[in-house]
Amino acid sequence: MAFIATIDRDGREIEIGVARFTPGSKDGWFEFAVVVADGWHGQGIGTRLLQQLFAIARGAGANGIEGSVLKENHRMLELVKSLGFSVSPDKEDPAIACVVKAF
Repeated sequence: MAFIATIDRDGREIEIGVARFTPGSKDGWFEFAVVVADGWHGQGIGTRLLQQLFAIARGAGANGIEGSVLKENHRMLELVKSLGFSVSPDKEDPAIACVVKAF
């Protein structure tokens, strides 16, 4: 499942963000990813995309959702914390944080 945020620029549809999920590492869990174009950071696009994605995941019977975030990506870590995720270090890569949210 994917949600794509677009804008119209001079009659052309331009993608400015995407959020998606796939089956995760545990039964009933999904793994998510989100990307927002640089010029659109901090405008709530990632939040809206993720909220829609999570609603669909819940509706599909998901037990929860998980992902990986670079530890240097402070804005994304703040966003997932505000959405109720727990954050922990990745056991295999010190540059990565594991983010998990049970439904």
